[in-house]
Amino acid sequence: MSINGEPEGMPSRVGPSIVDQGTGMWAALGVLAALRQRDATGEAQHVQTSLMETGLAWMGYFTSNYFASGQVPTPQGSRHGQMAPYQGFATRDGYIYIAALNDRLFRRLCEALGIPTLADDPDYRTNAHRVAKRDELSEILGQVLLQRDAVEWERLLRAEGLPCSGVRTIDQVVADPHVKALGMIRPWPHSDIEDLRLVDHPISYNGTRSYRHDSPPDLGQHTRQVLEEIGYDDAAIDAVLEDESLTKSRSKE
Repeated sequence: MSINGEPEGMPSRVGPSIVDQGTGMWAALGVLAALRQRDATGEAQHVQTSLMETGLAWMGYFTSNYFASGQVPTPQGSRHGQMAPYQGFATRDGYIYIAALNDRLFRRLCEALGIPTLADDPDYRTNAHRVAKRDELSEILGQVLLQRDAVEWERLLRAEGLPCSGVRTIDQVVADPHVKALGMIRPWPHSDIEDLRLVDHPISYNGTRSYRHDSPPDLGQHTRQVLEEIGYDDAAIDAVLEDESLTKSRSKE
């Protein structure tokens, strides 16, 4: 949080729970690597990871920069610490994020914005110069970008090969043609929730995103099946089901 948020503002958390999800990813990768090692050598591995290790790993280049320079990273808003312009800008009706990653792209950006001579200004000729004069550069570009809507700028800048995107709200994201083409928003059958839609798995296998789309189980839906599999007799199962029935009734009350 110490690097997130606007300068001089309150520390800010990342929206998604990336450390929780990331730890699951690292665990899965570790298990897969250990399985390959076992296949190759016959030796087992004890795989470990944690939330702390994941959070530290995500901070990789911030810690590297600190070790190299001795400077403690601070919040930069939407800006990239080592490249400029690489940040969000206000437009006439919303926001757009622009990543002019090198001198060639910066020149294309200036041309697309109608200020081509800026690319030859000694203060902004190289990335190092632009980072040093980031505030002044942001002000110049920001004034131009306020003259059009985000979607207009996105169309113009992408035509010039510039990495950019309008900042979209969630309703705009789920309606985006790219998202629809990917098929990631999927209907899920559910006994109690009409039109349940969820985000699907982000990996495809042979062109298929996932093979099963079962609804989340109701409370106690598989109790009998599970207890039978682990050896409970009918009397014990009936007792458990009776307790479950009472729990459901109390929860509804």
